[in-house]
Parts: sequence; C-alpha cells; structure tokens
Amino acid sequence: MRELDLTFPGMALGTHQTPWDLKILLHRGATSIPRRQAAKTLDEGKTGTSNALRLAIVCAFHEAISSMISQGRSRALVESSLEVLWRFISWSDKNSLIISHDAVIEAFKQWAEYQIHRSKIKKEVSEIYAYRQTSKLANLIAKALKLPGTKPGGNLLMQTRMRKPRAKKKVLSTKADKQNLTQTFEFGHSLKTVCNALDLATVRGPLPIKVDLENSKALIIAGNLKDPGLDVDSIQNTVVRRNAEKARAPLADNESLFDRHKRSGILNLRIESELLMFIAQTAMNLAQAAMLERESYRWKTNGDDLEVFRVYKGRRSGEAVFRCYRSYKEHLGNYLQWLDETGLSNNDDRLFPLQSRGMIRARDAKIKFNTLRAVFNKIEMQVIGPQELRKTRVNWLLRRSRDVSLTAEQVAHGKQVLLRDYERPHHQSAASEIVRFHKATDPAYSPPGPGICV
Repeated sequence: MRELDLTFPGMALGTHQTPWDLKILLHRGATSIPRRQAAKTLDEGKTGTSNALRLAIVCAFHEAISSMISQGRSRALVESSLEVLWRFISWSDKNSLIISHDAVIEAFKQWAEYQIHRSKIKKEVSEIYAYRQTSKLANLIAKALKLPGTKPGGNLLMQTRMRKPRAKKKVLSTKADKQNLTQTFEFGHSLKTVCNALDLATVRGPLPIKVDLENSKALIIAGNLKDPGLDVDSIQNTVVRRNAEKARAPLADNESLFDRHKRSGILNLRIESELLMFIAQTAMNLAQAAMLERESYRWKTNGDDLEVFRVYKGRRSGEAVFRCYRSYKEHLGNYLQWLDETGLSNNDDRLFPLQSRGMIRARDAKIKFNTLRAVFNKIEMQVIGPQELRKTRVNWLLRRSRDVSLTAEQVAHGKQVLLRDYERPHHQSAASEIVRFHKATDPAYSPPGPGICV
C-alpha cells in the first residue's frame, strides 16, 4: 500500500503548494485535518492502517481526475472537484458512512440530502452553492464508476431531490442601472490613474506612495511598510529612526526591483489594475487573459475597434488574439514599455507576470486580486471583478446597438449564452420596446376633425 502512487504529476504546482495525494482518503478521519499536516503524517507512517474497502473507489477517483488533467480541463475545475471530494469523504467519516465501490452512491444520496438541509432549512449556504457542490460530486462519481449514458452525472443527480434553483434576474430601476454604470466608470478611471501613477520612477521611489483619485480620495500604497503613517521625525531612538528612514528610502541605482521582493506588492498593484482594464476592453475571460504571453502584435483597424494578431517569427501572422477599442492601443503600448523598463519581461514571458513573495506560483493558478482589493478596501471603494466587468460591457453594447447578433459576435459568445448568462433586464430599454410595440400594433389614425381616433 505504501508503494501506491495516487498523486497527480501532470498538475502544475507552485513552490509552496501541497501536492494532492489521494492516499489520504484511504485513512478514516485524515481529511478533517489540513492537507499539509495529513501528508506529513502519512509520510511518517502515523496514520495507522488504511481502509481496504476504500482502495477500489479511491483508485477510481484518481483515474477520473487524472483523465481530466490529461484532457486539458481547467485547473479551477480539477481543484474544485478535489475539494468537494475531500468535503464528501470528511463528512462521510464524521457520520460513520461506508465509502466503497458499491456503497458510494448511497453515501452520495445522503450527502445530497445534507446539502438540501443546509441550504433550505439551516440557511448555511445558498441553494445554488449546494446544487453546484452536489452536481460536481455527481459528475466525479459517475466518471469514476464509469456509469453508462450520455450524461451519467446528471442521471445520478436526478436520483436525489437536489434540483437546480431557478435563476432570478432582478429588474433594474432607472436609477439602479445608472448607479451601476457610474460606479463602473469611476472604478475604471481609478484603475487608469493607478496605472499612470506607478511608472518606473515612482515604483523605485520613496515609500509610501500616494495616488490622488478623481473622486477626491487618495490611495496610500505602503509597499512593505507596516505603518505607512508613521512620523519618522518623532522617533527618538536613533537606530529605530535610521531603520525607518532606510525602509522608506528610494531604491539605489544599482539595486534591483526584485531584491528581497521589497516592491513586489507595488508591481502587483499595477499588473492587477492592467489586467482588469484589459478584460474590460477585450471581454476575454480571466483564465485566458492571465495565460497570455508577452508577444509582438500586429494591429488591424475594424471600424471603431482594433483586431490584434499575434506575430510569429518569419513574418507570418497568426490568429487574432483579442479585440479592443482604438484608444486602448496607446495605453497597452505604455504598459508593454513599463514591463521592459522594470525588467519584468526578462524574468517572465507572460503579459501579466504577477509576483509572489519568496515563492513561485503555478502558471495557471487562480488570480484573486488580493493586492488591489486590500488597497481599495482601505478607502471603502468597491472592486469590480472581471466577471462583473464583462457583464457590464456586454449589456452596455447590447443597449447601444439593440442588436443581439452583433453584440454576440463582438464579445465572442453565442446568442443563447449571451441572453441566458449576460443580459440583464433594463427599465429604459423595456419602456422603449413597449412604446415601439404599441406604435406598430395600435397605430393612431388622423381624424377628419379635431381629436385623435384610435
């Protein structure tokens, strides 16, 4: 049993990440402790004997997840599937359920009832969260057991009382939509101000950095300072004052931006701001944008837009990488120049090379915009995430063009996907559609005398 390898060599990991090892699932209660601690206990042989009944189903889970990795499924899907499997096994251990190849479906049905109770009775989680957890586990179990059918996971889910909750689109008032757009534009202006302010001289300059925004607020970027508001002149101890002055001093000419990661948070703030602006411009999803490489590009005009093509060696153009507005070309050019000036391009070939203090992240690791959120939360300004930015852009284009087909082509979505997942009800658009409908179906006729005949 010790020689059994249930890890995932094909799954990229950062230097500080704990590898996923399904051998932990073979030991009752091991999933209730942190994975790093469980892996250490497993290596030291302190977990006791493994449960032989679980061997077949755990190996089946390992085969199913390995096939997902080899098929190129997203890292987010693989990790979320592993996380829900961990929660399922942990819950089963607490409730003394048998987990085996023959009994796993029965345990899953009880898990589904538990999720329904959590969402509808105890109100611990939302109904959509409970459904997604149960659905994801159903697909994983169906894949592991190789159940027959075109949608075996869906068929297994139908054997429970868990059903997908109806999507409720809130009807927006005239004020609600205007506030949404105003907030989005204000956030976009703030991002641009941050990007323009954090040039090479400022990034290498004294700390803390103050960035004045258009809304009369100011961002204080502390870098590695613990107390950015500290009055250095008021410190009486000579050694402490000298250390405080050294921490706030600009970098020396011969000192690299990457020495001891002193300025990694400041670099990440601009990179995260640039990434959100890029997504707002191109409507590209976060996973695709984060994996883009720093390349040479060829720009082609298409009306008010620019289509950007990746340029390969040998003067041969490749496929279109993204589409953006003309005004964004100059801003992106300044950002590419900043990547060269700071030396980020020499260390990382990605377009958005986020830095990590003392560790190396996996290339496809999820980006959570922690640096940006921490800075904006201090001035009580809401951070609009990539998904919300894409939805706002789609609805803005839809209302301007009033053409679903044109908007769907612009944002690279099908019409059904756009209407189902992106479109939001809008008070003014609905009112204008009602007026046009009445004009077309209930016209007014000019009378022979005063008044109007209907």
